[in-house]
Amino acid sequence: MFEGDSLDSKEVYLPEKGECRSDGNHFEYSTSKNQRKFVVELNSADTMELQLLYGIGPAFARRIVKYRALLGGYIRCEQLMEVYGMDRERYDGIAAHISVDTTLIKRIPVNAATASELSRHPYLDYYQAKAIVNYRRQVGPILNVQDLYKVTLMDSTTVTKIKGYIQFK
Repeated sequence: MFEGDSLDSKEVYLPEKGECRSDGNHFEYSTSKNQRKFVVELNSADTMELQLLYGIGPAFARRIVKYRALLGGYIRCEQLMEVYGMDRERYDGIAAHISVDTTLIKRIPVNAATASELSRHPYLDYYQAKAIVNYRRQVGPILNVQDLYKVTLMDSTTVTKIKGYIQFK
């Protein structure tokens, strides 16, 4: 830097640590002219937008996008903790700058999907997917979340995690 040169006068405003935004906006500008507050929506952000987050480089941004594709989208900000390499310190540092738009979730048609299609979701293994298909064949369509509890091999933890990704129609 040469004498007389100056850094950009804009500073990044950081909301409270651990705060997670759910307004769906990518960027918000505060009323103060020198402060910019930004929020990255996880279900629509590309790798370049994700790299705006402190501690997220190109490789990590690709992992976040890849895991999003496997899930069908993020339902909660905290699901970033499931991305390989994400630790609590890094998550806490970006939590105030991320949000999720659950209208962008890709849902699995549970009554039409094959065992192979169901088992592609990270929260279901092949045996659970096969049990869902067998239940449909023996009992009939799965009409709601309560029916998932009736499927063998489906414990409450799995049902809780998967219910936001299931379409019952």
